[in-house]
Amino acid sequence: MDDSSRKIVTFMLFSAVFALIGHTASQKKSSVGDVTIIIGATIGAALLTLLAQGGPQAEKYAEGLAGITLVSSVLINGVSVFGVVNKLTTGSTKYVAPAPAKVG
Repeated sequence: MDDSSRKIVTFMLFSAVFALIGHTASQKKSSVGDVTIIIGATIGAALLTLLAQGGPQAEKYAEGLAGITLVSSVLINGVSVFGVVNKLTTGSTKYVAPAPAKVG
């Protein structure tokens, strides 16, 4: 596996992890299940890896698409994921907003 394939698979792996944690933490009833997220990320990584074999421009394009997928997964599921991380690190069940900074 070459460097671009590793990048693509890593981006898609972290996208799937964010999607799974966000989906589980939000406890929303949706038509998308955990298995669907895993299968979608696997197929997406495979197709982008195949696309990356098409040449240098296709490689950059595939890496960019995988990166955009990661960023969108973080933006969509970030609040849920970081809320879970906050609960795990502080032991708190309530989100505590940081105090506003004093000016002057």
